[in-house]
Amino acid sequence: MIEISIVIPTYNQENYIKEAVESALGQTYKNLKVIVIDDCSTDRTPLILEKYRKFNNFYYVRNNKRLGRVNNYRNALYRYVDSEWVIFLDGDDFLSDEKVVGDIAGIIGEYYENDLVAILGSRVIFLEELNKKILATHSTKLLGLNKGCYVFSQIDKVNFGHSDTIYNTRRAKAIGFYSKNCLGSDLQSIVRLMLTGNVFLSDRIVSFWRVHGNNASVKVDYMKILREYICLKSIKSFGQNICPDMVNINIGYSKLLYQFLRRSIFYCENNNDLKYIKRLINIDKDISLWMKYKLHVMLFGAKLININSKNKNKLVFYLKKLNWILKRYMYIF
Repeated sequence: MIEISIVIPTYNQENYIKEAVESALGQTYKNLKVIVIDDCSTDRTPLILEKYRKFNNFYYVRNNKRLGRVNNYRNALYRYVDSEWVIFLDGDDFLSDEKVVGDIAGIIGEYYENDLVAILGSRVIFLEELNKKILATHSTKLLGLNKGCYVFSQIDKVNFGHSDTIYNTRRAKAIGFYSKNCLGSDLQSIVRLMLTGNVFLSDRIVSFWRVHGNNASVKVDYMKILREYICLKSIKSFGQNICPDMVNINIGYSKLLYQFLRRSIFYCENNNDLKYIKRLINIDKDISLWMKYKLHVMLFGAKLININSKNKNKLVFYLKKLNWILKRYMYIF
């Protein structure tokens, strides 16, 4: 039976950590470790976790000093994970149901001999403030076992996150998982791992990704955007060295960069920061003219509307409508 670890990195998540841990401990799959890595929480997290010490497969580790989000990931993987497969579940997320790890283990067992490096599951995005749930999954044409380089070229049709990706521990450590200290280190690491072998895309819902005001991924400024941009740049150079199919590498990288800049425009609330994003768009040679055109349209819309919680939905509506018009009538780009 394949051993799988569920690692739960946490810091000051007393309102959510119980649900995360219980979703892991409640799995029917038996050969399972649940490892909580507490990055020196100052809230009630240690007290809440005390009652779970009675479980034989539960391990609680508290860092001696604060490491920060990405370094905590890296420390957890390299120091405490010795199982063959692992899933990282942030302390404010939770697994979908009690059978999901068993279903994942079944996929691993079936495709183990096919150079399988990761399983990209699906997830539900839980918008806490709106009490709204959105299903995030992949194109049905890509479901099943695929070459990682090909999946990368279709990155705009793939929807995966940290908490719904299960990966091979040994292969991840070999490529330096979480080596880039940037907000998107998890995404960058998963993509690099993808390029080294085959991945299985599943529509099985693995986790619920909770979006709330304290998420690190929804707070951006230009310096964060620049660090992410540099982090993403390393994916192309890695792909050139590891994957012989350069056409798919270039296509995938261009799409990935476009998605990143589009999200950055939406989440950026400072017009001065938008000017710097515009510079990145103008100087980058890996983005097609058509993509640049659409990004400039989005920049224009973002500057026109003072983005805040009241009218951000209005901006999204108009940008989607504008995108539809561009696709239908301005195909010459």
